[in-house]
Order: sequence, then structure tokens, then C-alpha cells
Amino acid sequence: MTAALHFEQSRDNYVERETELLVDLGESADSYTVFERAALEKSSLARAMRDIFESVQNQRLAHIIVGAFELDLQMPWYHSELLHGDFDPEGPGEYSYEDERDERWDEGFGKGWRVKQLYPWNTLLFLEGWEAIAEIEPESSEMLQFREVLTPDVSFADAATLLDWDLETEVMRMARYMIYLKKAKVSDVVHPKLLNIYVLPTRMETSLAELSAKFQSYFPPTTPALETILAAISSSPQAFQFFLPSADHYELYHQILIWLLKNNALIMLHVRFRLVATKEVKEAVYQSSQELKKRISEGDVERGRKRKPSGLGRREEELQPNKGSEQDGGLEIEFVPPEGHQPSSPEFTRPSGTDERWADFEVPQDFEESFIFEPGKATRMEQLWIDEIARQRPELENRFLRVCEYFDGRTTFDEIQYRSQLKRSQFRQIVSEYDPWLLSLLHP
Repeated sequence: MTAALHFEQSRDNYVERETELLVDLGESADSYTVFERAALEKSSLARAMRDIFESVQNQRLAHIIVGAFELDLQMPWYHSELLHGDFDPEGPGEYSYEDERDERWDEGFGKGWRVKQLYPWNTLLFLEGWEAIAEIEPESSEMLQFREVLTPDVSFADAATLLDWDLETEVMRMARYMIYLKKAKVSDVVHPKLLNIYVLPTRMETSLAELSAKFQSYFPPTTPALETILAAISSSPQAFQFFLPSADHYELYHQILIWLLKNNALIMLHVRFRLVATKEVKEAVYQSSQELKKRISEGDVERGRKRKPSGLGRREEELQPNKGSEQDGGLEIEFVPPEGHQPSSPEFTRPSGTDERWADFEVPQDFEESFIFEPGKATRMEQLWIDEIARQRPELENRFLRVCEYFDGRTTFDEIQYRSQLKRSQFRQIVSEYDPWLLSLLHP
């Protein structure tokens, strides 16, 4: 608003002209009522100030005109809650102090907004119908197309592919605009078969009595009572599909789920994973390291014996393995045979791959089961455990190593699938095959 007034004043003296008009109307009016009526009739600035005041009072969006500008303005949501005092914004909720600013949002959406972060694996739930959206920008075919494609079971990333739009500059931008207009809210993607698990929030933003009345007016009379549905969900955390009386009720219960999510009456639980280095894995790594050291030791002796009588005229000390660069307190063994000389046996060739890492540090004899808390930042010892786990399923080894960095107990199933670019079925196969070394966690 300030920027628009400043621009209009610079462009054609708008603020000064409107101010003089209001002063003249005030001096000529017999009463404040007469002045107010005349000001709202003749002054666009007066109408803008009235609309802003009423929007702050009613916690809604104000559509105002300032000179050549049409603006949609509202109080920052967090400040609005503080002003009205109906809901404690510092209490349990979807925003936190640490996440009060998402860098994906435009400049200005900082303190006071507490906007929920947008991720490519999220979607939108539109809070009003098609007609209400079309009234905002009836000429915008892009907005209607966006609404048509972005259904509750389609993520932002999938919508970008279907629309052939850029994810960041077009899809996310449109999503932010719809959220700003309070026409939509961020949501987790709803599985088309209702396989997600939901729980009740610790505190309802709307009283149960009020929510129940809205529910009864929205759904047919034969629909079970809201209290009955919520009681079933809270008593037994199951996939929402579990609560369908029969397959014929799918459409009704799909609508019920979307309605509950729109009204903040349910929270989706997310699956996360932690990677476990079991006793067997640690024993295998330790045994392999001991065998490697034995092979290296035997190989040193064997190579020395074969080179000593060769008649090449080298001193005995030259027949010993050369000392390479030290790494992590270990020695890299390097041996270059004379031209034409071949090792007597393949088992004495220089080890490669994981074996090289075993050679230059000591593997502890500790077989107690433990978590690998940060697979993406694994220590050398942890990386050996990860490699050993991966080898348990040779046909999936490469895919497992591609996704295991996300098994940190924080990254959700949907985020892992998006970042790894694996199909859902492929990722589920990894989770199933590597189940003995994974701990599944289910929480919001």
C-alpha cells in the first residue's frame, strides 16, 4: 500500500490531490455523517482506507484501487491472530519459529506470516469452489487450468509435468498466490486409494460443536456423525481406507477426508526410516578386514620370495613393498613388478574397491547393533557397514546406495521418492527387500 501511494504521488500527485479533496469535503460538511458519505462517494483513497479497516476487523482480504493500481491486501496472518486473540499462534500448530520464513516465498513474507513451507511433493486443497476462484481473475485461463490439474492426489512436481510448466517459477508461484488469497492451503498428497494414516490434532482450531454443525450441513443426512468418524480414527490408527464400510462408499469417504483436512481436523502421519547396522553386518565387515590383512601379509611374503632369486641385481631391502602415502594412520602398499613379470596367482593382485578402505585403518571388534544416524555423512566405518548391507541384495545394490543417504529418521517417504527420482513401486521394493536393516518410523 505504501509503495503504491508513493508511486502514484510521484506519477500524478495522487496523494496530495486526494488529501486536499478530503480536507475540502470536511470543511464543507455539516456533520461527520455527511462528510463520510461524500468522502466514500468521491474519494478513492477514502474507500481504500475503509476497505482496509474492515478487512483487518474481519480477518479477510481487501481488494482496493489506488490510482492505477488494483491491490489485494491483508494483515499478516500471525499478527492478525495476535490482534484478535481467538487462537494462540504460539501454541501447537503447523508453524514454528524456526520455520517462520520459507525462502521459496516472495520478499516480504517474513515475520508475521508464519507461512507453511512449500515442497515439490506437497499439493493444495482449494478452500472454495471453482466459481469463487474464477471471480478473482475471470480472464486467467492458467488459473483454471492449474485448478483442474492440481487435485489432492497430484503433487506440485507432477502438476509441473502434466502442465509442462516450470516447477519453481510457475507452479510454485501460482500456489503461493492461491494461498495468499486464502483460496487454498498446503497439504500432503492424498493417496488415491486412501492408504494414508491420519490422527487427530492435539487441539482443534474450531470447536467440535461448530465443526459438527458444518459437517451435517455439508454432507447427506445418511452420513455417519462427525463424532463417530473421529472416534474411529483416534481409537485405531489405520489407513483411512480401513474406515470405509464398503467399496461403494469410496466417493463419500474421499470427500469426507478432504473436508476434514481442509478444516484442520486431521494430521497425516509420515513414514521415515533409520538404517541399522546389525550384529551380522558388523561381524561380516570385521571378518572381511581380517581376511584382507591376511592376504596382504601373505602376498608381501610371496612377492618377496619370488623376486629374491630373480637375478635382477637389486638389494634385499629393495625387495620390500614400497611405502606409499599415509592415510588415516595406515600405509598404502604399492608394488610395481619388473617388465614382463606377472603375479603368480590372482589372489595376490592389489585389492580394489571397498578392500582398499579396509587396508588403511583398523576395523574395531565391536559387534553391538547400532543406528547409522547420518548415512549421507557416514564415517569410513559406517560406510563399510552401508556397503555390506547393500551387498545383501545384489540386484538392488545400486538403487539402495542411491537412496540410503535419506534413511536419517527425518526425511519422509514422499521426499525420498522425489529426490531419488525412483518410481513408487521401485522404492517400495527397496524398503521391502532391505527391511531387516531398516527401522520404520511413523509420526507427523
